[in-house]
Amino acid sequence: MLVTPTRIKVYVPQQREAVLVETKSTIRTDREVDALKPPESGHTWVTVASCPGLRIKISKSKDGSANRTFFYRAKRPDGRQESMVLGHYRQGVFGLADARERWEDMRRLRREHGSAKAVVHERKRERLAQLTAAEQNSARDSYTVSKLVGEFCSFQSTRIRSWRETERCLRVYVEPVLGTRPAHAVTRADVIDIIDKLVAKGHAVQANRVGAHVRAMLNYAVERVDRTHVRANVCTGINRGRREKHADRRLDDYELRRLLRGLPDCGLASRPSLHIAP
Repeated sequence: MLVTPTRIKVYVPQQREAVLVETKSTIRTDREVDALKPPESGHTWVTVASCPGLRIKISKSKDGSANRTFFYRAKRPDGRQESMVLGHYRQGVFGLADARERWEDMRRLRREHGSAKAVVHERKRERLAQLTAAEQNSARDSYTVSKLVGEFCSFQSTRIRSWRETERCLRVYVEPVLGTRPAHAVTRADVIDIIDKLVAKGHAVQANRVGAHVRAMLNYAVERVDRTHVRANVCTGINRGRREKHADRRLDDYELRRLLRGLPDCGLASRPSLHIAP
């Protein structure tokens, strides 16, 4: 085997300056990498044959075993040196051939962009931004209208007595249509469609109630945008119901009998303000 004497640096923690020592040869095979022994303290560098800038750092781990790390070292266009970790040697997992492949990639990036390290760091930032955006989108999409309805009704139950009617309207008319939709994805057209269908069936008053409940629910969501991810109330300005007409209604005989039977039990019959018209 051809032996090429090479000068490398050994860094000793107790000394400020690096100590130059001789190494027998550069590395050509995984067997030679596996045979590299770490110094008692500090670390040593060994070059790889036919791969300028590809070096191996050998140091001792806490358990006494050898750590062998591949580095790529090159000059930037401004003359400064940059060094990058290419991988840690693991027999059968990451070897010399893998390190050479990454070394070729780094050399190509250096030729095309001037600095391989800057390109790699920029790609890492882009991947991190993509992962963060994906996590945020997943959290946004997981908060559905059904969850919002349940949370809003629970909130209303501590504030108003008619919260059960609010829950009934939302469960009957809104949740079957939009329940699986992400809350932030509800559009103005979705709400108008629900209201218009009620008006078309002749339920103008119910359409007004549903519109009011949805508007209140989305106001609740906007105030808690960090959790609900709803940034605007799409119901603002919607007035699709009809004017409500208040009409007098007379009780029939059956209803009157039920009313009169219940008066003694509720205590209203003894009140002087109660007057039953003939």
